[in-house]
Amino acid sequence: MCGEGSGRSREAGAGHLIFFMKAVVERIGDPTAVLVIPDSDCLRFNVPAVLLPEGCSEGDILTLVFERDDGATREAHDRVARIIAGLMGE
Repeated sequence: MCGEGSGRSREAGAGHLIFFMKAVVERIGDPTAVLVIPDSDCLRFNVPAVLLPEGCSEGDILTLVFERDDGATREAHDRVARIIAGLMGE
């Protein structure tokens, strides 16, 4: 059974959370790299190798950050709603 991995979150104001975790660079290929979350051999991410920090190599530990962008989400929802309204003739 795969472990859940470890991650932490912190309050970023107004109920906004930022989630971050450590990842180990397992291997770097062309065009992708494989990141593994420690304590969870089953949790892997394939990412474009060009997104790795300059000088990054196999075995390096990175911090991954996941942050919800409420403003961009709201804008995307509004844009789609306008497109749908236009298609519906409203």
